[in-house]
Order: sequence, then structure tokens, then C-alpha cells
Amino acid sequence: ECLIPEGCWVSGLGTVSNGQQVRLRQASSPECFTVTTCTLTIGGVSSTWTVTTDRCADVVFVAGDTGDDANDGFSWENAKQTVQAGIDAAAAGGVPEIWITSGTYFPTVNVAGDPDPGDPRTLVLGVRSSVAIYGGFAGDETARGERHAEANLTVLSGDIGIPDDASDNCYHVVSVPAGVTGALIDGLEIRGGYADGA
Repeated sequence: ECLIPEGCWVSGLGTVSNGQQVRLRQASSPECFTVTTCTLTIGGVSSTWTVTTDRCADVVFVAGDTGDDANDGFSWENAKQTVQAGIDAAAAGGVPEIWITSGTYFPTVNVAGDPDPGDPRTLVLGVRSSVAIYGGFAGDETARGERHAEANLTVLSGDIGIPDDASDNCYHVVSVPAGVTGALIDGLEIRGGYADGA
């Protein structure tokens, strides 16, 4: 077989005559939840098709105390550390849910994705379409129904500066960008935003 552009394969080289069949094999992306497109043209007639790689998991896990944003987030043992990293991984991988352990989490980027903006008060947690964010986990659950949100308080906080001094808090803790649909926040307490200048 012979590789041709865009990850498409043909069974052999040569001339195709009327009535002959052409076998093709398209290699899907090794990344999660991606679409690979291939087009075959014979005698001026083209046909295009796609292969979609399945999502890698049904949940992205976030654990502030033990996670690392370099992890893939697909298990408690390989959890992300920050909520934004979990949201971004879920959105990129077509994963519908994020589970977050108890603790206090802070925005880590601004709306442009900059982790070091000129004004740190512009840091905000940006939700994504079709991603449900669930808090209240201890960090060993295997089903969402096992969580106890009241016992495992999970907080999204804008108190990024001097503790309990609202004047240096984030203007907004959570942002829902235009066009976002199907997002959900459940089992989390949101506090500490101070929109005095925004």
C-alpha cells in the first residue's frame, strides 16, 4: 500500500479503468476526538469522506492537591490540577464531563487564554460548550452518583490576591463566552468575584 496526502492510503499505483474497484484505507488521527478528511479524485470525479476518532474518555478528572496539568486527566491517578486545564482537555477531547475534588480553585487565564495578563484581576474561568463541570468529589469515585457534594466542598474563587480583601479579587470568576451552549456547573460554590471595575 502507498501513502498519499492527508493520511489516505491506496492499495497500489497505476491506472484505474472503468469498472475497476479502488481500495482505500484512511488512517485516523492518534489524537482524541479528531476528524481526518480524505478526498479521492479519479478522472475528474471526486469523493470525500471522514473518519472521526472516538473520545479518549467520558470524564476528565481534576484534583487540586495531587493533580498535574501535564497529565491527560483521564483518571484520578492522572488528574489535572486546575479547573481550566480540565475544561480545555474535555473540550478538545469531546469529553462531556469534568469531576473535581474538594478544595478551592482559582481562575488561571484571562478570556484570551493568557495566564499572565497585565491586570491579574481579569483572570476568569471560561466554560466550554457541551462540558458539564461537577464538584464535590473525594477523589476515588467511579460513578457520579457516588459523590457527596456537601461533604466535599468545591469552590471556584476569585480571591486571588490578599485573602478576604475584595479590592484585588477577579472581576468575574466564571465567564460564558458568546456562543457557548450546553455547559453546566453543578456541585460547586462560586464566590469572590468583585466587578467594581468591569
